[in-house]
Amino acid sequence: MDRKPIVHLDIEKVIEIHDYIIEFDKMLNPDDYLPGIHEIGSLEALFEWRIRHENDVFRNAALSLESITCRHAFRNGNKRTGFAVAYILLEAEGYKIIATEDERVQFC
Repeated sequence: MDRKPIVHLDIEKVIEIHDYIIEFDKMLNPDDYLPGIHEIGSLEALFEWRIRHENDVFRNAALSLESITCRHAFRNGNKRTGFAVAYILLEAEGYKIIATEDERVQFC
């Protein structure tokens, strides 16, 4: 079965998501504002080698979360961006991450 993703994510879209998060957080915490890409290679590897259409949504969400949060593609906001990308992938397939605000803040 040829799986077609409901949401098309690529490097540019992930950077867009990150930039949105960082700009939003700038208003809440201006002292922690540090935009920009730290290591583009980690995002390239995510999309060239790890994310696959034949993977199920859970695997792609987990790979995205791990790659973005642990390999630090960005100068700041890696955990928030990784969580957002995983959430978007899961939500597109009808799943939701159930966590309290406290749990989300603690994670991110």
